[in-house]
Amino acid sequence: MYAQAATQWNRWVFLALTALWVLTFIYEATPLSQTKWCMWRALTDLNCAGCGLTRSFCAMSNGDPLLAAHHHPAGPLLYIGMVVGWLQAGVRWRRRDDGALQLPGRIVIGYWGVVITVFAVNLVYVMLGWPDLTS
Repeated sequence: MYAQAATQWNRWVFLALTALWVLTFIYEATPLSQTKWCMWRALTDLNCAGCGLTRSFCAMSNGDPLLAAHHHPAGPLLYIGMVVGWLQAGVRWRRRDDGALQLPGRIVIGYWGVVITVFAVNLVYVMLGWPDLTS
């Protein structure tokens, strides 16, 4: 029962991340776009902590990590995590082995610690109206 649920979960994660990844190659994310997808920004006209992540992911898909970091400093880190998660889920789904490509706990904790720290520092910059971290 658990193995079947894990296989279903890995398939869902793999397909969802595949769709997200494909969209980053297709979507034209420009900072001047009048479309406001962010509910916070639509209501307050202020940037939120995640503003720039879509543009960052699109820049990473176009092979420009410096531009990606300019749009959002945590974007390249999250993009790498997405690619690793996509690879893990795909291999686990194909092999029906939920332990395939398991990363050591210290690496996972360290990765998320760095992502959360960069995200938090960026949030402080956004909230205080300071220039971007990568400007």
